[in-house]
Amino acid sequence: MAKIENTFESSEILRKAFLALKTSDGLSLRKWSALVDINVATLTRIINSQRLVPKKHLPKLAKSLDFDAVAQNALVQAHSRDWLRSKNVEPEQIRKAHVSEDRRIQEIIENDEVLLKSWLHLSILESTICNNFVEDISLIAKQFGVHSRDVQAVLHDLELAGYLVREKGSLKKKNKKMRIPTKRSRQLVREFHTQMLRKATLELQASDSASFAARLINGYTVAVNPDNIESAKLVLEKALIEAATLLTEGTCTEVYQLQLQLFPLSKTKHR
Repeated sequence: MAKIENTFESSEILRKAFLALKTSDGLSLRKWSALVDINVATLTRIINSQRLVPKKHLPKLAKSLDFDAVAQNALVQAHSRDWLRSKNVEPEQIRKAHVSEDRRIQEIIENDEVLLKSWLHLSILESTICNNFVEDISLIAKQFGVHSRDVQAVLHDLELAGYLVREKGSLKKKNKKMRIPTKRSRQLVREFHTQMLRKATLELQASDSASFAARLINGYTVAVNPDNIESAKLVLEKALIEAATLLTEGTCTEVYQLQLQLFPLSKTKHR
């Protein structure tokens, strides 16, 4: 295989995901090596873009890093582009042959410590995209029903972390479209979803017609074939992305939470 001078996209995806888990969960290179049955030296070469990861290893590497279905698809797409580059295929041909829908739709954010700190962090970050956003602490506090000091703290966190930037004196969201993988069961992720479920419960209590018309809180109780769960997750995750993309088209003036739950109501002995 020809030597590649540029960084492998797939290597960068794996490196960032590994470093995120190293920080949050203490995953060491040695532990990771044992999980995927690939020696430390080879893993080091892979994440340093010194070697293109063999395609056969992609599923177990993605699983070991708790990639959701969409993130795993992005990894496979990146690996395909890397492989084509290794064969000296022209960049334009690579772009036409492998346009990654997920990369066009959003940037995948792995470092979520600030963004998932509270429900208010993501909410205020998204509100800066709205056409009617005004950097007025008291107004923002009123819009989200919180105290002004909470708004000040959140704006400080987001600007310090680089998710909010100033352009011509105004606050702007740096990456307008992004996705935060939340498959891994971590306390931070669980607390974030718990907060949002509480917000949904409060919203459900509003019985007036305007509140009903503004929301969609629905669900289905179904008998399932466990073998189809992973395929269903992929369908649902892609549907969420499509819905979110549709909702952001045109002029935005409100912030909504698009939530989805799929969980077992029954438990069998073999689970």
